[in-house]
Amino acid sequence: MVFLWVSGRQNPDDVIGLLEQMLAIGLAMIVLFIGQNILLESIVLLLGLRLPGSAKTNL
Repeated sequence: MVFLWVSGRQNPDDVIGLLEQMLAIGLAMIVLFIGQNILLESIVLLLGLRLPGSAKTNL
């Protein structure tokens, strides 16, 4: 969860960064309300890691 949150804060693309932060909050909610469900946590983490990064262009 912390990795996704930090990745979302450092992502230069606002949309992808916000989505990563929302996934991190979703992971926190899974842990707090559902318990230690490793399958759900793994699915959300893999989804977050597969998000595309933004291409850095020099203008």
